[in-house]
Amino acid sequence: MPTKRETGKAVTSCTECQRDLQCSREWPCNHCQSRNIPHLCQFITGKPDRNPHKISKPSSSNKRTSSGIRKESCPKTAPISSDVSENSEDEGFRAMGYMPDEGSFTKLFPDADGDFVTSDTEAILSSMPPKPYMESLVRYYLNELNYQYYILYPPQFLQEYTAWWAKRANGQKLGAAFTCLLLRVCACATQSVGGELRQKLELELGEKTQNLSQRYHEAAQQLSSKIPSRKGGLSHVQQLLLTAAWFKTEALFADSWQALGPAIHKAQELGMHKDALNRCFADFECEMRRRVWCILYIWDWQMSSSLSRPLIISDLSFEMPTEKLENDSENNDNLPSPITHIILQCQLIQNLSKIRGLTMDDVPDLQVYTALQAINDWFEFLPSVYHLSDPDTRWDEAHHYVLLQRLQLHTIGNMLLFQLLKPFLSGSHQNGKYSVDDSLTEAGVDCALKLVDISHRFYDLSYPIYSKFHVVIFVMFDTIAALCSAITHDTDCELYRRQEAIKSIYLILSLLDQVKHFSKTAAVCHRTLSRLVIKLPLSSQERLSDVTQSSPSFGGNLGSSEQSLDEISASNSFTLSDTPENPFPEGLKTPALFDLPDISFENGHFPTIGDLSVMDLGGIGWENIGLEMPLGFVP
Repeated sequence: MPTKRETGKAVTSCTECQRDLQCSREWPCNHCQSRNIPHLCQFITGKPDRNPHKISKPSSSNKRTSSGIRKESCPKTAPISSDVSENSEDEGFRAMGYMPDEGSFTKLFPDADGDFVTSDTEAILSSMPPKPYMESLVRYYLNELNYQYYILYPPQFLQEYTAWWAKRANGQKLGAAFTCLLLRVCACATQSVGGELRQKLELELGEKTQNLSQRYHEAAQQLSSKIPSRKGGLSHVQQLLLTAAWFKTEALFADSWQALGPAIHKAQELGMHKDALNRCFADFECEMRRRVWCILYIWDWQMSSSLSRPLIISDLSFEMPTEKLENDSENNDNLPSPITHIILQCQLIQNLSKIRGLTMDDVPDLQVYTALQAINDWFEFLPSVYHLSDPDTRWDEAHHYVLLQRLQLHTIGNMLLFQLLKPFLSGSHQNGKYSVDDSLTEAGVDCALKLVDISHRFYDLSYPIYSKFHVVIFVMFDTIAALCSAITHDTDCELYRRQEAIKSIYLILSLLDQVKHFSKTAAVCHRTLSRLVIKLPLSSQERLSDVTQSSPSFGGNLGSSEQSLDEISASNSFTLSDTPENPFPEGLKTPALFDLPDISFENGHFPTIGDLSVMDLGGIGWENIGLEMPLGFVP
């Protein structure tokens, strides 16, 4: 991004340095970086205004947004009315969407980035936690959960958070969008909080954290519905994005995908998908808008491919974030930005999207090799800090997000690889849909076993902080379900690396058994996989040896993982009320996917697809997994 505007007087320093001769004159400048305020660094030029319709305001060039950031003035027009010149007809058509103009957004809606104040905000305050508890939840979210996607930029968020409390203490009106964002942060934090903080919250607030999370979420939903079109700005899009994240953690994947739609549409409404519009904002605001759009893009693509849903975002051309906010070369040479893994995922998805005729749920045979090569090339060109074998680990201890990013990147990359190779394990290639290629079957097994290893290491790292991190559980379930299908179709017992595949199945099943009390997703996955494993066509020797040998290395105290066949069968009757401490209190809304019917395994029958259709866990090819299912059923 240019550090100086193309027109107007050359800048001598940023607004924070105030003509300091030591200012590097690049955004963000060296002084703002060293003072940890890159979000306040702004270069303003004395650009002459040639717009005859501009509303004259004496100090508009130094106007501050709700976050305290100065914005460079963009051209503004007078409101459209019936008594203006004929030129206003063009503006009217642009407002209706018939005359798209990259500059019309800021002209017609100059306050589109501002927050919205409503009387409903005050009524919501009673649903929010008191200040000491809110500060604990905000700190927990920023230090632990925010690094998953880096939706919020902590210095700027904390600045707005301090200003929000100051307004509240002085009895001033509070912005609805940022109040919603605070509620979302509290809701997401209480979902995953554990240890002493969880005990403190439950003891002193008198409610289970799951109830608190539900209450904060519902309050945010109520307030969010009051924010009108083109209001709320960046904070509004961020809180809508956190809504989708909350549903993911609750194992409500279909609801999460539906919540993602409004977030994308609101971002488009605010012009975040057009970089020409982003450039009308302050440098920091422009960077954050790019970051949020990048996150929305990869979420849309990943959820659409895993849930077999249509894409919402069709435009592949947009500007990537710069990573300059965290690029302090003097102190942390080559330290990855917390947003780097999102940018790398976005680049991979853009490369795959350019392959003609490629859809992850139905890949033409000729395109499989092209897509596989694109993913492998992406792995090869990852920075050394993200290599899985012999990585650069100098940042791992001091910056824990680096290791998290490394495993997350390899999880996502291998998950996309596996999505391409899964049909060659499920038996689809045997019914004529795909050509028979043993090398692809072997590659599918290799990828599955690698995913088991990565997801296992990921969970070792993330437990208990990310015990509800849906990506890990989802990958485990998806991979093991496909391996079950491969073994079911392996009638000659000649599957490549068969014994390792069987051992991995029991390993993951044992792990899910130990964490099912902490995560709804894990509970559903464990129950379903138990029903698949019990009917696998294994010899008695294979079953007994692998059941007794699987033992996960896990960050928590899992105890013995040895289970007999009877114990696995007994786990089919698992209900939420059977847990020692039911984390899902009575009366709390639980997802429909938990309403799994009791299934009889008498006479050697597998559960039918109707029994599993309530599980919207992804694009599992249930019709090919080896169960007795109605022909033509699509989950």
